[in-house]
Amino acid sequence: MSLSSRLPILESTGTDCAPAPSPAGAPNAPPGAPEHPSKPPLGAPAVAISTEMTEPMAKILLVDDEAETRANLRAMLELMGHEVRDAAEGRDGCLLAEGQLFDCAVVDIFMPGMDGLETIQILKSLRPELPVVALAGEGRISPDLACRLALALGADHALRKPVDTAALSAVFDSASWSVPSGGARPHAPAPAP
Repeated sequence: MSLSSRLPILESTGTDCAPAPSPAGAPNAPPGAPEHPSKPPLGAPAVAISTEMTEPMAKILLVDDEAETRANLRAMLELMGHEVRDAAEGRDGCLLAEGQLFDCAVVDIFMPGMDGLETIQILKSLRPELPVVALAGEGRISPDLACRLALALGADHALRKPVDTAALSAVFDSASWSVPSGGARPHAPAPAP
């Protein structure tokens, strides 16, 4: 959640700021307060701002060779509250995974050099429990076949490109691994109730 979405909407009233009017019928002030309150007392904050930082939901490794797609996916994941590290090549993604602890990897299947299928195999050899979401666009084989191959090689989910926010969100919402590790918690499935 961005800082601006945590703050009340303010409207300018010359040199002072005041809360935006409430919806019709909703009071702006507690009962008994003056109809047009004066400035807050000297030293009183005009708006309460939380300085508490929230932890990301999950730390995601994103591997996609297409810069625009990578930027769009990164933006989607960050808006969902995840921390994202990205790589433009499978090799670079595997190097990141060797040095950092991720909660999930999102990997494009069709990439030059080390393709996504090889990348998934290496990521799974490094951390067999790492959840992987494979992404398939148009390539040497059909996206449907690419998704089936990715699942056979260890991917936990496979989505066709272009990926929409709802599909990506559904994958992450249904995942038991979408809790923060921050590198401190082991990546084990949640205990059964």
